[in-house]
Amino acid sequence: MATKSYRGVIRAVIFLLVGMTAAAVAAAVWVYWPLPDPAEADRDALFQWLVTRDLSQESYQTRRVLARRLDEETQSDIAWDDVGDQISEPYRKQLWANIPLLLQPWLRDKIDAYYATPPADRPAFLDNVLDTVTRWNGLKHLCPEGDDFNLTAMLLTQIKDMQAKADPTERAQINGFLLAVQARWWFRGLTGQLPKRKP
Repeated sequence: MATKSYRGVIRAVIFLLVGMTAAAVAAAVWVYWPLPDPAEADRDALFQWLVTRDLSQESYQTRRVLARRLDEETQSDIAWDDVGDQISEPYRKQLWANIPLLLQPWLRDKIDAYYATPPADRPAFLDNVLDTVTRWNGLKHLCPEGDDFNLTAMLLTQIKDMQAKADPTERAQINGFLLAVQARWWFRGLTGQLPKRKP
């Protein structure tokens, strides 16, 4: 009986080691496997970009494409808390370092698109911007432990940086866009159109 019990323990240890090795290999493949072009990345590959790469080492154009893809992928609801359950602490920290790097290219895209949009269609465009920011508040579920998430503060920091670097024409565009966003936000609040933030 002791021999059978001993063999059972050995088998269990072998299965455990095999399982751990497979998990380690899968994790290494996920981290080091070449990532697709950001413009063609599906949702999984997009999040892989965001949690495994230091985007400060990537070009502004790459960050701009990733910001666009994040915008596209979050046009529909995401179960942020489920995503958060799958991301370990080191990946959360990398994601958190990357998020501010995406906000400025995202804002630049929205400013350019706003002025390219016919005036009659701008309220709907601004609604989409406001709805996107509301959905992005779900990123709080991906915060590293002990960090507080304040998307508004992050956006304001990026806007101030853009204003400081802009020439007078660009600064006027940025300010005009901000005024339009604020006016639309107030209008939606007064008319009860603001979406409720999810917990």
